[in-house]
Amino acid sequence: KDIADDHFAKGVTHLVFHTYTHNPRTDFLPPGTSFGTKIGTPFLRLQTWWQHMPLFTDYLARCNYMLETGNPVSDVLMYLGDEQNHKPPQLLPFPEGYSYDYCNPDILLNRLSVKNGKLVTPEGIQYRVLWLYDCRRMLPETLEKIASFVEAGVILAGDAPSGIATLSGGDETKLRFDKAVGKLWGDGSKNMLTLGKGKVYNTSDIATVLTAENIPPDILAHSPDLRWLHRQTGESGFYFLSTSPEKGYRGLASFRIRGNAELWDPLSGEIVAVNSNVKDNYTEVELDIPAGSSCFLVFKNRKSNKPLRQPQPTEKLDLSQASWQVYFPGGWGVENSPVVTQKLIAWKDFPVSEEGKSFSGTATYETTFTLDRKSGTTAYHLNLGRVEVIARIRINGQEVGTCWNSPYVLDVTRYLQEGENNLQVEVTSTWFNRLVYDAGLPEESRRTWTIAGPEAKAPLKEYGLMGPVSIELVSR
Repeated sequence: KDIADDHFAKGVTHLVFHTYTHNPRTDFLPPGTSFGTKIGTPFLRLQTWWQHMPLFTDYLARCNYMLETGNPVSDVLMYLGDEQNHKPPQLLPFPEGYSYDYCNPDILLNRLSVKNGKLVTPEGIQYRVLWLYDCRRMLPETLEKIASFVEAGVILAGDAPSGIATLSGGDETKLRFDKAVGKLWGDGSKNMLTLGKGKVYNTSDIATVLTAENIPPDILAHSPDLRWLHRQTGESGFYFLSTSPEKGYRGLASFRIRGNAELWDPLSGEIVAVNSNVKDNYTEVELDIPAGSSCFLVFKNRKSNKPLRQPQPTEKLDLSQASWQVYFPGGWGVENSPVVTQKLIAWKDFPVSEEGKSFSGTATYETTFTLDRKSGTTAYHLNLGRVEVIARIRINGQEVGTCWNSPYVLDVTRYLQEGENNLQVEVTSTWFNRLVYDAGLPEESRRTWTIAGPEAKAPLKEYGLMGPVSIELVSR
């Protein structure tokens, strides 16, 4: 998910499955033939989490659907250059709060036009600045096309090329090249030149150009860790927002768009209204996005008819110190199942055998708690805290739902009862730890197999329910 979210924020709009491995034999060791643990996420039927797989693909489908609507919003169009091997660094530094697109020679020469001083594609995507990044050698026809854009009102940022990106044409090509360079950059002594309705900035420092042209950031956030993408569709626009697994985002953020904000959750499909405040050309929104999470922030001209996002919990019932029974399936190294504990820790730290510490699969946690009274004006949320990796929840024998990503929180109001309640949490890991354990065994003793599995000395990952677990009371 984190890899997908990162690519979504960088502009990827559609995912396809590279491979689905055919594992027809029923007597084969799990997880079976795949690309192993180092390439991608293997989709195969003997994955521990296979029964939960639709939750992941539903998430990807919702994201793809949203990201394929409308047009991307970027202020800068970066030209990839005329040389075949020219490409920008993967982590090219760029001013915070702005975004850019790439274009190749075919797009620049054949699909771009100018409207109201902006570069425009036939689909309606608009850019305010054309950026030449590290284009040291270029073709005269490219420079002539760029000059026509600038004369029509486009802003160009970039250093003048020093050479021609071809060996053909001889003196005539050199003459055209020198003429186009002189037209755009003059003798190179000025930081900025005016050409027709447009301007040429003799620098690759795009931040300087954006400031000089008074182009404000698309998003103002207090942390660069918030990944984002902006798209516009019809009368509304939206931002895809995501955080890394290590750090969430809580606080105010301002978006260069006007409208009433709704938060669309691609995990659940839920839509809620959020408080927003229009200030100058920005809309301010108070965000609370946990680590490893994502959302779509949708802005509409009309007022939202969705319920307002619920406030923070006012009271908690802590279940972390309760007595938990943890049931492991037989035959995988945990012989004293159920393990009784009052401390929620990773499986690798349980007081069991080395094989048991390396358990991979599904273990069931069970506990009871008492609810003194149940108020009709209060919503009750189960917060599992940290889970690695998937949790299916049952309360009083009824299935509540499944969480596979942070935040591991579900509304359990209708499943609770006054008095004693029974809580079951089925936690599913990946195969990693068992593959590590088996790598240290003779081949005939192994219970698992895959291509390019982890080494025997690889450190075990923390799997299980680690909490803190609580019932959170939220006023409606």
